[in-house]
Amino acid sequence: MLGGRDVCLWILIGLARKRGAVSLLMSSRGFRSIVLFGFFIASSASGQSPTKEYIYLGGRVIATEAASNSAPTVVSVSPSTGSGSAQSFVSVYQDANGASDIQTAEIRTVPSGGGVSSGCVVRYQSASAVFQLLNDAGTAAVGQVAPGQAATLSNTRCTLAGSTSSVSANANQLTVTYGLSFAAAFAGSKDVQLAATDASGGTVGPVTQGAWVIPDTTPPSVVGAIAVSSITTSSATLSWTASEATVFQVEYGTTTSYGSVAPAQFGTTYTTSHSITLSGLTSNTTHHFRI
Repeated sequence: MLGGRDVCLWILIGLARKRGAVSLLMSSRGFRSIVLFGFFIASSASGQSPTKEYIYLGGRVIATEAASNSAPTVVSVSPSTGSGSAQSFVSVYQDANGASDIQTAEIRTVPSGGGVSSGCVVRYQSASAVFQLLNDAGTAAVGQVAPGQAATLSNTRCTLAGSTSSVSANANQLTVTYGLSFAAAFAGSKDVQLAATDASGGTVGPVTQGAWVIPDTTPPSVVGAIAVSSITTSSATLSWTASEATVFQVEYGTTTSYGSVAPAQFGTTYTTSHSITLSGLTSNTTHHFRI
């Protein structure tokens, strides 16, 4: 009980919160003695930053607060530029809450401006410690393979080799190596993008970190038969469909040595549907041509 002279009381408590400590600042007048005790406990999963803080004063919980989460970031991919039909890409991801907080890490090899449905997408799932390759539509995994496993995953655009894929963690960084090879039909210039998610739902990406050129190693071909139409005494029209977008020239003549070329130079418009009229032909004579 307070005495008559104890009618004035000021108590100022300031909580200077740090990880694992709370400072209590108090000023009082009129009390012969006063004891205050305060602390907080940060609750978290092992190896992760706190997910909730409990602030105690005098043995009672006076406040709780969810600890802030830092979303993951992408650091780099190596090589960041180059060309080839096969490559191991070393990708680095970072999370301030620790590498173990990163739940998925992705690499996307896509045409410029394209999404998952137009590219090659590989995802590493840390909870199950496996790689997954998405299907062509980017809607589901075609399968999974463990790092270092002598197995492969494929869609129509790329193949992931488990034997040349690996994962390592160091403090806040996760380094993932993706052993990829690309189909000839997926040739062309591609963006190399990285993305990641963490245990609290934080996300980053896709962020373009590099550029890669997949060479076209398969020559074009004619699909089906070449149609010959509009035959006159001095001309004929050839029409055909190519297996991929191309430009063309036709050599022709009365022998297999040909001798004439049309058009004189290759065009600049690439397409799969082609047609050309050959002129200057000799009446009642067999002509040979090649495209």
